[in-house]
Amino acid sequence: MKRAFLLLVLFGFLLSLEGALEVAGTIFPLYDLVKNIGGDKVKVNCLLPPGANPHLFEFTPGQLKKLKNVRIIFFIGHGVDEWVMKIKDTLPHAKMIIVDKGIPLIPVKGGGKVTYNPHYWLSIPCAIKICENIKNALIVEDPQNEKIYKKNFKEYIEKLITLHKELKEKLSPLKFRKLITFHDAWPYFARAFDLEILDTFEPSGAGEPSPRHLQELIQKIKKYNIKVIFVEPQLTSSILDGVVESLSLKTIILDPLGGVEGRETYIELMKFNVTQVLKGLQNE
Repeated sequence: MKRAFLLLVLFGFLLSLEGALEVAGTIFPLYDLVKNIGGDKVKVNCLLPPGANPHLFEFTPGQLKKLKNVRIIFFIGHGVDEWVMKIKDTLPHAKMIIVDKGIPLIPVKGGGKVTYNPHYWLSIPCAIKICENIKNALIVEDPQNEKIYKKNFKEYIEKLITLHKELKEKLSPLKFRKLITFHDAWPYFARAFDLEILDTFEPSGAGEPSPRHLQELIQKIKKYNIKVIFVEPQLTSSILDGVVESLSLKTIILDPLGGVEGRETYIELMKFNVTQVLKGLQNE
């Protein structure tokens, strides 16, 4: 009886997707935000496979085929997922919508040209603005469901506001609030939770540190008596392994992307990362 009921629910859900607006999000957190705002009026595709490095991703012909009916592709921009622009001509019917409108972006130092850190989804206040941008885009594309998108937006934003408050309270006992991370994915997260990124091992998602940068990093580790390096499951480095071993450091995972067991929603992902920070810093 229970199985039959579940099958009926699944069948009803599939029917509800018939004729739904088909869209895509480049990375899992964005995919999940779109899904929560769109509800059953939207069929959402996630472009980046779980565990893949967004800085190095390239489409396969099979993935492109699945996007033939997509009308909007939401992306983060600023270098993290601009591989999506390579398929603009292949999918001329799809609108490419960057979701950074209204977000106070953090500049990246050096290089002459002004650029911005792209990892703004890792701040819940920024995620709320992303959701607003998603809602507005869905309404433009599918105005007949405007009331539903506004209702979904209101309900989900209330959840995010509550989540942000709960997670800030969870971190409030921390006295030592300085982090060294694998690469520069966490300044928005740090800003939102009153943390400080002392330095990053890898300045970008696709390059090893220079000898000079590595030496400066080791000096900071010793100066601040750092015991933990926060790493990411999508990135690895043999050089980092050597530093960790030589200085008797621990590594703790922070996950910017999720989409795996235990991090199957944006809310689960943010809870996981705050728990990991607490785990790494509470004994410092």
